[in-house]
Amino acid sequence: MSLENPKITESTVSDSSKVRRTFLKRASAGTLIAAIPGRTAWAGLLNSIVASGHGSDFTNGECIQLLSPGYWRNHTGNWGPIPETTTFKFAFNGLPIQSSSIVDNNTTLLTILDNPGQGNGMGGPNNVNFFLACFYLCAANDGLHGINFPVIGSGKPFASLNAYANYLYAEAANNPGGVGTLLSDMVVYYHFDQDYDPAMASGSGTSNLPICN
Repeated sequence: MSLENPKITESTVSDSSKVRRTFLKRASAGTLIAAIPGRTAWAGLLNSIVASGHGSDFTNGECIQLLSPGYWRNHTGNWGPIPETTTFKFAFNGLPIQSSSIVDNNTTLLTILDNPGQGNGMGGPNNVNFFLACFYLCAANDGLHGINFPVIGSGKPFASLNAYANYLYAEAANNPGGVGTLLSDMVVYYHFDQDYDPAMASGSGTSNLPICN
């Protein structure tokens, strides 16, 4: 979907709002979205979370920098510690969510990245599986290729890559469309690579996340 021509549906907006409320309600050391730096446009919504110190500045005041699903699909040699043969099941301890295509325990992250879409693809609602694969790789490669997404480690929102992946998957399984939209919005605003394809964005563009300069 192009940002210049968003197709907003009532269900998409509703799902997105619900999942954002869920992230905020569950604010803790294991919360991803609640850890967006306080200087972002979400600061007003996250004031109480920031004040409570729940991982509110895991980037030390620097902007989040993400690479897009297209980047990971086109640059498997840059997956760092993650083999390109890694299965979705290994990464998330579960199968791709509500995929329109047949998936099994052997379906890889790369296969998901190669087959986005809700119709005949493996993306699931609002391409949630597509973006889960992307965020898994971004977290695993923090500090490499220009990525600034330090969500894993001592003093960070998640103790391990496995804990981070389990959290994302649980949230996505609970609300696939909403999480797909939320992760899509984050890629829209925080990506900096040339492989980003706006046609893959599923968000409504109403998240108020800022473009980092």
